[in-house]
Parts: sequence; C-alpha cells; structure tokens
Amino acid sequence: MLATLEKAKAGQPFDHEYRITRPDGSIRWIWDRWFPIQDKTMKVIRYVGVASDITERKQAEEALYRRELELRTALSEIQTMKDQLEVENLYFRQEIKRRHQFDHILGQSDGLKYVLYRAEQVAPMNTTVLILGEIGTGKGLIAAAIHDMSPRKDRPMITVNCAALPAGLIESELFGREKGADHVHSLSSTVRTLEETERKQILKILSETRWRIEGNDGAATILGLHPSTLRARMHKLGILRGETKEPD
Repeated sequence: MLATLEKAKAGQPFDHEYRITRPDGSIRWIWDRWFPIQDKTMKVIRYVGVASDITERKQAEEALYRRELELRTALSEIQTMKDQLEVENLYFRQEIKRRHQFDHILGQSDGLKYVLYRAEQVAPMNTTVLILGEIGTGKGLIAAAIHDMSPRKDRPMITVNCAALPAGLIESELFGREKGADHVHSLSSTVRTLEETERKQILKILSETRWRIEGNDGAATILGLHPSTLRARMHKLGILRGETKEPD
C-alpha cells in the first residue's frame, strides 16, 4: 500500500489489488490500474483508471495454493513412510539373517552351540581366525559362517586348500611373487612343515581305508584327489606301500 501511495505522489502509473464485501456477504477481489493525466506544465491534474473483477483468478490461485500444500504434506508423509519402511526392512533383513545364518550347519549339541557362539563373537573383528578340527568336521562351514557375519561379507571369500598345493607353488599362491626377490630360504621351513602335515594326513587316510586308493571309499575320493595325483603325491612325499597292505 505504501508503494502505491508513493507512486501516486510521484505522478506515476500504479495498480492496486483489494477485496470488498458485498451486501449479500460475498467477497469480491478487485484490481485497479491508474494512469496520470497531466496539463501542459506536466503537472498531474487527475487520474483515470480501470477496475477489473479478479475474484475467479484469486479463487483459482487460492485453490492451487491449497492443492500445493496438500501435495507437499502428502509427499512429506510418503517420505516419512519410505524412511520408516527402509529402517524396518533393514531390521527384518538383519533379523532374518541372524535367525538363519547357521541354517546350513545342523546340530544341537552344546559343543556346536559354543562353536557358533564363538563364531558370532569373532566375526566382526579384524583379526585372523584359526579353526582347528579333524577332516570332515565342517571347518569350511564355520569359516563361511564367519565370513557371512563379518564386515567383509560383500566381498568374495577366497579359499585355498594348502594340502593340495604342490610345494613349488606354495610360495606364489600364498605370498605372491615379486620380480627379483628370493623367498626360497625363508619358505623352506614352511614348505617342510606343510609337506610333513600332508604326509601325515595321507598316511592317516590310507590307514583308515586299508591302503585302498581307488573306489568310492578309497583314499583318493576322501582326499578329493584323482588317484594318479594321489600316487604322485605319495611318491614325492616318500610314502611307500607296505608289503602287508592290501592291494587296490
């Protein structure tokens, strides 16, 4: 309103919006546009103008504004629901994973429950885990369970069967190779230890299978090796078949 008065005093054109209440109680919006009339001395002697009823435009603007508020409120509610669903979805995924993370491990014994409890404890930690156990007791399953519960679960789990590695490849498989470096001396004791472990393992399986190499219950099948591969490993490790052992 003050800006309109200032323009009128300065002899400039101006416009103005206002509303009136009619005798029947209805409200009408009016828009005025005024232009100055000057005499020869450029003095404003009067104003002429035009008035328009803009009630319908105002009503449309108000309806649009209300609709915009309703849409903003609806979008805010949708965003709130979306955030809530994401939180609930994350919770349910974690709950389902917690309940079913050991589905592939069957057993109800106290010993197994203690092993799974320790696996849950160590999984979040950034440390090396040593799993000990006889062949076929499920060390690989426990290792996979620890990996699935660890912060590294989204990365692939790389497994290496050290017992099946030839001595000449242990260095490159476990430590990699650096051109010009000599790791032979530093790994000699490690290789001997692994070979001795493999030798004891093969002798144990051969003893349990009465030195049968081939067949469904043979040593090669138990060790997961081809019979010819097993014979080659036996020869390299100096494992000789005794004369009193049963032939294949």
